[in-house]
Amino acid sequence: MARPPITDEELIARYGPHLNEAPPGGWNAGLTIDEVVNTHCCFCGQQCGIKLKVHDNEVVGFEPWYDFPFNEGKLCPKGVKRYLQGGHPDRLLHPMERDATAPGGFRQITWDQALDRVVSEIRRIQAQYGDDAFAMLSGVSLTNEKSYLVGKFARLALHTANLDYNGRFCMVSAGTGNKKALGVDRTRTHGATSPRRCGVGRRIERRRNISDHHQLHLAGPRPWRQVDRPGPKGGAARPHRGPLLARTPWH
Repeated sequence: MARPPITDEELIARYGPHLNEAPPGGWNAGLTIDEVVNTHCCFCGQQCGIKLKVHDNEVVGFEPWYDFPFNEGKLCPKGVKRYLQGGHPDRLLHPMERDATAPGGFRQITWDQALDRVVSEIRRIQAQYGDDAFAMLSGVSLTNEKSYLVGKFARLALHTANLDYNGRFCMVSAGTGNKKALGVDRTRTHGATSPRRCGVGRRIERRRNISDHHQLHLAGPRPWRQVDRPGPKGGAARPHRGPLLARTPWH
């Protein structure tokens, strides 16, 4: 197992994490905004719409995208602060290679050197242990096109049969429980699958802390708005109380 070339305290002092809450140029920099780019928040699979403000090819702020149908301009705390990571002082802009003799335990190398090192190690390991010694792990935040390319890279470049995505880890237990209890493994959270459109008379949220971890699920055009309107109602089967229960007629 690889060991850090320097102590944890030295690694943090040189590479972070360091608290930095201000965007490039500060909060009140009086910058002239060159353009506002409509895009998606990339933090999770809900893909909320957001408008990013750009100055000199740097993202310096954001505006709510009220016309985007999924989140209607709303963002969770992660989405609000996401753009700050691009210009954070701790962000590494060059490949680094472990070197115990270098200051900080790492030395800067070129992208060509880094890619050559990765390719040579992949070939060495696969020559010893077989092609399936490697796996590709995709992510739920990728677009369909990017997910397709990840799969194609796994099959044609790595020649591996091992391909998965992060949702497998967090959803396999929930999917198994839902399948046994309700007969389906999961459902989308978008408005297109609201109880009213699906013809469902009642919706149940079981052991999901969505009021804390998916705040936008309780706002915007979501099924939980139905609890305040005539028609399908929702309820929760949860061991603790929270904001969700204030919106549901039964618990």
